[in-house]
This record gives sequence, C-alpha cells and structure tokens, in this order.
Amino acid sequence: SPQLDAQETFRLTITPQPTVDAGADDFLCEDESYTVSDATETNGISYSWSSNSGSGIFINADTLNPIYTPGSVDLSNGFFILTLTVSGDTPCTEVTDEKRVDIILNPVLEVGPDQTTCADTPFLISILNAQNYSSLQWTTSGDGTFDNPTIENPSYTPGSLDLINGNIILTLTADPLAPCTDAI
Repeated sequence: SPQLDAQETFRLTITPQPTVDAGADDFLCEDESYTVSDATETNGISYSWSSNSGSGIFINADTLNPIYTPGSVDLSNGFFILTLTVSGDTPCTEVTDEKRVDIILNPVLEVGPDQTTCADTPFLISILNAQNYSSLQWTTSGDGTFDNPTIENPSYTPGSLDLINGNIILTLTADPLAPCTDAI
C-alpha cells in the first residue's frame, strides 16, 4: 500500500510589538511640577516612567500622564530626561522613549546691604548678583534719577526730595526668562 505523507498543524499567534512616544521635548518653570500630556503608546500592557537623575518624585508613574516634581539634581543640571518604558505581551520585549525637559530658573537678585552716600555726588550702585533674568528695572521711592534704570549697576543721582527725606529705597526688579512669571 502507498505510504501517506505525515501532516500536522499548529496555530502561530502574532503578538504585536508595542510602540511608544514619550512626547516632545518641553520646558518647565523652576517652581512647578511637570505633567506629561503628550505621551502615546500602542499594544502595551504596562507603563513605567523614570528620570535620568533619580532625584525627583513621580505621581502616577505607571500611567501615560504622570506628574514629575524635579529634585535638587534636576535643578542643578537645569534639565531632566523622562523615560517611558512600555512592556508588551509575551514574547515581545519592552520598548522605551524619552523626552528632555529644560528647567527655566527663576531670577536671582542680591543687591547687598544698606549703604550711605554724600548728598552732592551720584551714587554708583554695585549689586552682588543677578542671574536668570530677561530684563531689569530700577525704581526709587524718592525723586532722584538713574543714568540707566535697566542695567545691573547704574548711577543714582538723588533728587531734591531725597535730600530732604534723607532715606530712600532703591528697588531692583527682574523679569524672568520667558515664559515664566515675575519675581523681585
């Protein structure tokens, strides 16, 4: 009798590989927390977020839209990188994507101690520190004038009311780097 060919079948299940997009690079003002709002994935079964520094704190790190509060290392670096890891169904491997978030630091001003000057000479202001600002503005509680009220170290010439009052307050205001809020 003729020999029959042996035949057997099995089912091959194709598991889709996950895809992931952590979202676009972004920025954050210094005193804020960052909410991921643009991350996407397909075919994942679980998510986890991590940061390059490990110094910040996540809320809901197992979702697509966690909240991240930068830590001291992030602030010192001026940025952080968030990595989204998506695990797929077996036998697919996990996939990752990352986004960089730059931290826009608040302005820093240090004008120094109270000072005294003679009434008949312009006073050259010499501040100790000014950083992370987009613009500066000097103002006075009196009626004197600045040679340039928008620089760090202007000269102030007392006005007639200043001479009568004897004490005035000079205030330096720094506008933050865009698009964060004002600080004094």
